[in-house]
Amino acid sequence: GEMNTKQQRLLAELEVNSSGTVVGVNDSQPLFLQYLDKMGIFLGAKIKVIDKIPYDNSLEINLENKKNLVVSGEVARNIFLSA
Repeated sequence: GEMNTKQQRLLAELEVNSSGTVVGVNDSQPLFLQYLDKMGIFLGAKIKVIDKIPYDNSLEINLENKKNLVVSGEVARNIFLSA
């Protein structure tokens, strides 16, 4: 049989105005997962990149068409999205 694989990218790799759905994380340490929970980022959440801040590689994102957040480059390098 054939397996259909969805393209996954790190949040940090998305361009401005690109979006995706959270499908996993690279860092499963409790502190990181608690941070995501506090920010309201969950599996299946829809994220759109609003702006990239070159100074520290942080991203302004829109979460679920509801609220804008700023996440660090470190956080963005640990969240996997599908298109």
